[in-house]
Amino acid sequence: MEKREIIGILLIAVVASTVVTYHIQGASEQAIEVLEEKIPERVPAGEKTTHELSFSLVLRRSVESLIMDFDCLFNATAREGEPTKDVEDAVQLITGLFEAMNAPYTEEEIEVEGGTGTLYDFSDGFSAVAPNLSVISSTTIYSIIEIEGRKQAFRGVSDFFSNRNFSLDSITLSKNEVPETYLTQQAGEAQAQGKPAIMKAPLLGRKEYKANEEDDRISARLVVNSIGVPGHNGIMEVLRLTVDGENQRSQGFFISK
Repeated sequence: MEKREIIGILLIAVVASTVVTYHIQGASEQAIEVLEEKIPERVPAGEKTTHELSFSLVLRRSVESLIMDFDCLFNATAREGEPTKDVEDAVQLITGLFEAMNAPYTEEEIEVEGGTGTLYDFSDGFSAVAPNLSVISSTTIYSIIEIEGRKQAFRGVSDFFSNRNFSLDSITLSKNEVPETYLTQQAGEAQAQGKPAIMKAPLLGRKEYKANEEDDRISARLVVNSIGVPGHNGIMEVLRLTVDGENQRSQGFFISK
């Protein structure tokens, strides 16, 4: 065998070994694995029915910080004229004001079934100048979604669900099967069961877990009561997962009326 052939074989072996090593390291560096995403197909407004949204994940390596961040947006697509113009104009106006004031906001890509979109989050900037309880009831989140060339517009709140005190019966946040449950204040349920009221759940729908170990399991369960849900033309529930300051996943889930 010639020297050139031997060198060639060695180079191929080195490259193959590098590819295998990279693949193994890449798999091991994956921080989270989503175990369950349960979303109702529809949540009709004003009906005496309940609907469960639940999410669970497992950590595949130790992380210092994991943030689950929920947003609830309502379809605001115009039926006449330019379908997304109103939301795009609002985003442009607020973005200009925030940049002039050097106020924080985020713009990020999100995934939805069959398409992608852009999410604009102004909640941190509004929180700096307004009480947090007013921020969760104010429109601070906007999104433009495109599916098969068709655009849709959404706007809503940075919270577990819109109008949480009336639309949610309960919020349960768990780490390794240890739950934190918050109940609606309606009919005094929270006080009667010795649980914190739903307005005591983390503000802005944002829950951070610290000092997390490999195989830790994190979950969230929201029970929506349709009687407190306002009329709508579709809802997009968004879940963003951030690990040690880096976004790992931003996913929008559609719920029809």
